[in-house]
Amino acid sequence: AKDDVDGSGSNQQHVLCDKILNEFGHFGKYQLCQFILICIPLTFAGVFSLQYVFTAGYLNYRCALPECEENTVHRAVYFPNWLNETVPFHNDKPEHCYKFDSSKSVNISNDFCPHYEFNRSSIVPCKQFIYENNDRTIQNEFNLTCRDQWKLAFVGTVNSFGFLFTMPFAGYFSDKYGRKVMFITFFLIAGVIGFLRSFSMSYEMFLMLEFLEPALSGGFFATGFIFAMELLGHKQRAIGSAIINILYAVGTAILGLCASKFRDWRLLSQIIFAPTIVFVSYYWLLNESICWLLSHGKYERAFDVMKDIQKVNETEDSKLTYERFKDQLNAVKNNRKDYGTAEQLRRTNSSFLKIFRTRLLVNQLFYFSFCWMAITFIYYGLGMNSVRMGGDKYFNFILVALIEIPAILIMCTILQRFERRTCLSGSLLLSSATSFVAVIVPSDIEWINLSFFLLSKFMISISYAIIQIYAVEMFPTLLRHKMQSVCSMFGTIGIMLAPQTLLLGMVWTPLPLLLFGGIALLAGLLSLQLPEIEEN
Repeated sequence: AKDDVDGSGSNQQHVLCDKILNEFGHFGKYQLCQFILICIPLTFAGVFSLQYVFTAGYLNYRCALPECEENTVHRAVYFPNWLNETVPFHNDKPEHCYKFDSSKSVNISNDFCPHYEFNRSSIVPCKQFIYENNDRTIQNEFNLTCRDQWKLAFVGTVNSFGFLFTMPFAGYFSDKYGRKVMFITFFLIAGVIGFLRSFSMSYEMFLMLEFLEPALSGGFFATGFIFAMELLGHKQRAIGSAIINILYAVGTAILGLCASKFRDWRLLSQIIFAPTIVFVSYYWLLNESICWLLSHGKYERAFDVMKDIQKVNETEDSKLTYERFKDQLNAVKNNRKDYGTAEQLRRTNSSFLKIFRTRLLVNQLFYFSFCWMAITFIYYGLGMNSVRMGGDKYFNFILVALIEIPAILIMCTILQRFERRTCLSGSLLLSSATSFVAVIVPSDIEWINLSFFLLSKFMISISYAIIQIYAVEMFPTLLRHKMQSVCSMFGTIGIMLAPQTLLLGMVWTPLPLLLFGGIALLAGLLSLQLPEIEEN
C-alpha cells in the first residue's frame, strides 16, 4: 500500500543532502537513470497491492442438482430452462445456497428436469455448486460459499493488517541498513512469498502467506519512494512524487489487464510475482542513496558515489579529492544553522507528549487522522467494489485505476490556485455527491452508473494526494514524523475495513456507495475545521 510513506522525512538531512548535491552533483543523466530504475519496482507496488481482488474474487454460483445434472461440476449449464422450477429465485436470480427438496434421484439430461419431483414448499441447503464461468479463484478452489463466503473479504483485511504490522519496522530497517539494500530485499521477499502463495493447498495456508507477504515486505514502496526523493533535488521532488503516484496507478491497471487474460488465480499470481527475480541485478545496478551515506558518516562511499555522478553527468572535477570533498562537506554542515542539533533531536520525543496538552494540536491530529482514515477507506473500497458493478469487471477495474492519473495532474494545478483546506473539503464533498448520485441512477443504465463511480474515485484520489501534502505542512517540524505516522496508522485501519464493504454489497448492491458517500460527507465537513497555513 502506498499509504505507509512518511512524506516528512528528516528535514535536516534533506537540507544537508540538497546542499551537497547542489555543490557537487547537479541533476543529470545519472539521476534520471537511477530514478527510472527505482520506478520500475514501484510500478509493481500497484500490481501487488490489490491482487487479492482477483485471487480471492467473488464468482457467481448456484446450487448443483445431482438429480438433474451429470458431471455436475464440469459440464453443467449454469442457467438451464428448468432452473426456476428447482431452485428458489431472489430478484430474478437463483439462490446461491438453497434448492427445493426432491424426493428421489431423477438423473435426467440438462435439457429437461421434471418439476413435479421437487417440493416447492420445502427448501434444503446445497452440498455442491455450479459456477457461472470457468474463472478460478480461491472461492471455487477451497469451496468458500454460503456461510464461508465472508472468508473472501477477510483476505483483504488480513493483507492490510500485514501492512499495519510492518509499518514500525520498515522505516527502522531502511534507516539502519540503507535505502538500496532494504528496497531490493523487501521487493524480492514480496516476489518470493507471492509466488509461493500460488501453491497454497488450503485456505489457511493461503491466508498465512497473504499476511506474511506485506508483513515482511510491505515497506518496499515507502523505502523506494524515499530512495527516489533523496536522489532528486528540491526542485525535482514534486514532479518526481507525481510520476511515482501515476506509475502506481498504471501498475494497478496492469493488474486488471493481467487478471483479464489469466483467469486462474494460481497462474495470475505466478505471472505477476515471478518477474521480481530479475531485480536481483539491482544490487549491482543501483548505488546507495548519497543522503543516507552522508547521514551515517560513510563519507568514503559517498565520495565514490559522487564521483560516479559527476562521471555519468560529464561534470567530473579532476581536482575533487576525498580530502577536499570531506573538507567542503564539513564546511557545508558548519554553515547551515538550520541543520539541527543533538539537543533538538533529544527534545523530539518529549515534545510529542505536549500534543496531548495542547488543544490545537489534539484537534489537528484528530481531524487529520479521521480524514486520512476516511479517504483510504473510500479510495481502496471503490477500487475493490469496481469488480462488482455491471458490465465487464476487468474493464471497470482498469478504468477506476487509470482515473487516478488525471486526478494527480489536476491536483498539482489546483493546489497552486486555491487553499489547501478548500481543495480537501471540496474534493471530499464532491466525492460524496457523486457517490450518492451513483446510488440513485438505475443499475441497468451501466454507462451512467460507471461514470459517476469514476467521478467519485477521481475526487477521492485528489483528496488522497492533497491530505498527505496538507498534513506535512501543518504539523510542527519536530513533531511532524510522529504525527504523520499516527495519521498513516489510521489510514491503514481504513484500508483494513475497506474489504468488508464487499459483504455489504451482497446485502444490497448500492450499500457500499451509500456508505462511501456518507463518510466522505462527514470527512468533508470535518475538514472545514482545519486551519489554513496562514492561520496555523
